[in-house]
Amino acid sequence: MKKVDKIRRSFLWKGSESAGAGHCLISWPKAARPKVLGGLGILDFEKFSRALCLRWLWLQWTDEGRPWVGTNPPCNEIDDALFRASTVVTVGNGRKASFWSDPWINGTSARLIAPTLFAKSSRKNISVLKAMRNNSWISHISPVSGASEIIEFVALWEALSEAHMNPEVEDEISWHWTDDGVYSTKSAYLAQFIGGHAKIKLLPIWKAKVEPKCRFFAWTLLRKKILTAENLQKRGWSNDPICKLCNQEPETIAHMFKNCVFARVVWAQLTFWLNLASLPGIVQFSSVYIW
Repeated sequence: MKKVDKIRRSFLWKGSESAGAGHCLISWPKAARPKVLGGLGILDFEKFSRALCLRWLWLQWTDEGRPWVGTNPPCNEIDDALFRASTVVTVGNGRKASFWSDPWINGTSARLIAPTLFAKSSRKNISVLKAMRNNSWISHISPVSGASEIIEFVALWEALSEAHMNPEVEDEISWHWTDDGVYSTKSAYLAQFIGGHAKIKLLPIWKAKVEPKCRFFAWTLLRKKILTAENLQKRGWSNDPICKLCNQEPETIAHMFKNCVFARVVWAQLTFWLNLASLPGIVQFSSVYIW
């Protein structure tokens, strides 16, 4: 994934197979974010691969006819934790649900209620059905000693007393991030960006009816990464700091695109053209306005 990302990053900033750090104006993690979070919407391979891994765990629950069901899917602890946080289990007969790991106790899991007891348990993968039969889960953590273990035991006992099983109904699982409660790769991918935010609103850029290269330039500009004299100075590159359009003030991003006398004339002309184009009875043809 790192090798492929290196090629993608080099192509984005230089258009070749390799590019130095000086060519990359914005870090790859920021570029590989959804557009609503200020990125370019480039696919993050690490997060996407994790979203695909969660599909194994979902199918393990929902499609027992798969030939690999019963073996350990190729998922790590992070995949497993994300899956548990993204699902809610409704217990019926308790045959499928994991007593310790699945969120079947009012939307949470026994391992979160009693983490010390979970670490101590000799049967961490036991099903709800087997664990609740004659309260056999207690024998797997005996003896309970110490104040913290006793407190966790009481909390777990009280939580389990409110849980109800129905031997005539199969356990069910629901996915948090979709309206129909069914897993999708897209929702699993986007769920990994929950909690992120964009410092500035860049989404309107992608709705503009202009060339893609103009939208990309605007995205770079609003992130203040255009290579003006000011930014070149920060990188340690020798340059003339004075604006080449007005030859009066230092070339900063704010000056070049807003405060420069040349920039103000350009914006004024654009405003005039837009106002002219909005007048009724005017037809635009080959950049010439005809009454």
